[in-house]
Amino acid sequence: MLSPRALGWFAVAAERAAPGGARAFVTDEDVTTLVHGRPLRSAPAFRQVVDHDTLLQCNPFGETIAVEVSAFAAAAAEPPSGSVTRARSGLLLELSARGPVGHVPFPLVTIGQARPTSLPEHRLAIADHLARRSLADRVNVAKGETEATYWRPASNASPIGVVIAATGDADHLRDFIRSLREAADVPDALAFAILDAASAKPETRALMAELSAKRYAQVIEAGVSPNLPRLVNEAAAALDCTHLVTAHDDLTMTTERWDSRLRGLLERDDVGAVGVRLLYGDDTIQHAGFLFGWKGSITHDGQYEPADAPGPAARWHVTRAASAVSGAFLATRRDRFLQHGGFDPAFPMAYGDVDYALRLRQAGLKALWTPTVTLRHHEPKGVSMVGGARAGGDEAAFAALRARWGATLDGDPSLHPIWYPATLPFRLIASPSVPRMLAHIGRTASPWGVEAAWPDKT
Repeated sequence: MLSPRALGWFAVAAERAAPGGARAFVTDEDVTTLVHGRPLRSAPAFRQVVDHDTLLQCNPFGETIAVEVSAFAAAAAEPPSGSVTRARSGLLLELSARGPVGHVPFPLVTIGQARPTSLPEHRLAIADHLARRSLADRVNVAKGETEATYWRPASNASPIGVVIAATGDADHLRDFIRSLREAADVPDALAFAILDAASAKPETRALMAELSAKRYAQVIEAGVSPNLPRLVNEAAAALDCTHLVTAHDDLTMTTERWDSRLRGLLERDDVGAVGVRLLYGDDTIQHAGFLFGWKGSITHDGQYEPADAPGPAARWHVTRAASAVSGAFLATRRDRFLQHGGFDPAFPMAYGDVDYALRLRQAGLKALWTPTVTLRHHEPKGVSMVGGARAGGDEAAFAALRARWGATLDGDPSLHPIWYPATLPFRLIASPSVPRMLAHIGRTASPWGVEAAWPDKT
């Protein structure tokens, strides 16, 4: 059943969509049951901006879609086949492939009993969608509920340059490089540039000499107190590679064929940067993308949550667009990195990765986060790294970031306004004001641009 307010809110949503913005919207829903003759509403499903990559694995966005007639006619040009669920999934896939699909953050739909969207029917809709777009050979669709969808690369031998900022811990650096090579599908296609910050430790100096003799590695003397963004840019310009990875050295790769997973995503025309899942040693999440606007700042999505927890709208188990991704392990195409100026030396310690993601978004490219590549970050739990530096440890850098990007930092399209920013994200809820709801609708109607200023008053 539709809420009596549903049509009014859908009309408001359509009015708040800028030209080129969302022409369709989804909504939250809940369950209504009769208890002693009175209706009881429960089990609300809090959703978020619709993501096409998420839909290629599952559908956490429901089966209610408010769509402009012309957009419906274009997206549903072919007669639907199979069940109603399959047809609605197919419509949502096609709409999200053509442009943004926004979100109205109210339970405007109520159902008589909780029923999960049929995964088999949705997978049939995915197959139809990929075949229609000639992508069936490019996308490996997950077969089970615990598997992940990933993109196959057209070229599995395109070289990847890995620029690593060495901290002076020889064991970490040696183990990280070994893990990357051993887990790679094509280890000989990896080339390493090590930024050596002039460590005086004998074991580190010995490792640097050892790496310098390898055909696949070069060591770049960084000096004392280096400007790492400038050095990364210089290394990227010197490397002969198609794709580029920037990384810290205190990581261990845990995903087999990780290089092929990244190639498949980076070959897409709509992708600017790819971030990965970073886990602590106890199998809890450190990084699942960055969230904007949390307590007036930026925070890690999913931090301290169990690795097997799907999160709201399955967000920690699916590839999806994010506001930005961490430079602790960030993949991008080398030509795009150079074209967009690489990391800005004006952010030598913090937020350079966020600034780079926003410049890519300004150019119409996505910052994707994916759990299909996972690394362990050997960092003490409780040390929160945001934008390359400890959270709250560089207020001047954040002030510079805000001066450059303004209201873009004030909210996140994938963050439902019901979540209350008193602790970590997705822990507490509180009823948001109407202005905050309207700001969310506007944000999801044009989700990943950086031009508009979205007021978000409580």
